[in-house]
Amino acid sequence: MFDFDPNARGEPFDEEAYLKLEKYFQRWLPKIKFDDDYLSVLRHQNGGVPGRRIFETPRGDERLIEQVLPIQDVDKYWSWAGDSEAFHIELVPFAVLFAGDLLCFDFRKLRRGKRPPVVVWLHEESEESKPVTEKVADDFTEF
Repeated sequence: MFDFDPNARGEPFDEEAYLKLEKYFQRWLPKIKFDDDYLSVLRHQNGGVPGRRIFETPRGDERLIEQVLPIQDVDKYWSWAGDSEAFHIELVPFAVLFAGDLLCFDFRKLRRGKRPPVVVWLHEESEESKPVTEKVADDFTEF
């Protein structure tokens, strides 16, 4: 589980906002289902800044998590990124990284019964209809 900086607290978890978001995704993108471990973290600490903010990608790049998104903001960031032709609607952001990249769940090639991998959406490297991502973990628990 993430440890969060006690001086950078998130918001109370809004179950109603979560159910609304889940219902929306189930209607339009039924394969999108939030990971139970991710939801457990959000119910404990909805958003905020992790205590350990830096992680390394497989390419060896160090990345900085600025904020884990509260459930109330997931759809805002998903919509914002979705306005870019360089984003894919089956990427669901859950954290903002330094310099505007997003940490996302990747549902594009998800097989039934599997949990989505965690990827970094590299907004500056992405082009129209060609989002560039880098896989950082097989699922949220591994991340």
